[in-house]
Amino acid sequence: MADYYINVPVDGEREKKLQEVGLADQIKEIGGKKVIQVETNQKEYKKLCKGFEGLEADSSNACELPESGDQTLFDLVLQHKT
Repeated sequence: MADYYINVPVDGEREKKLQEVGLADQIKEIGGKKVIQVETNQKEYKKLCKGFEGLEADSSNACELPESGDQTLFDLVLQHKT
């Protein structure tokens, strides 16, 4: 189990791309929004907090990156298909 999760928002275009690479089953609905959750450990989370000022996890140890980091992470998910 992961220490933290990064919630990556999924809109219609992103959902289509996830379907194309076989990851549509990873889409979850959290708080009324579609997301994929990327697991991370405490060490990586601390690095993210240093890189993205104001990044904080919620009570379920999940957070969302700002738009620039969000797109980079989504592209990596597609590239690695995981």
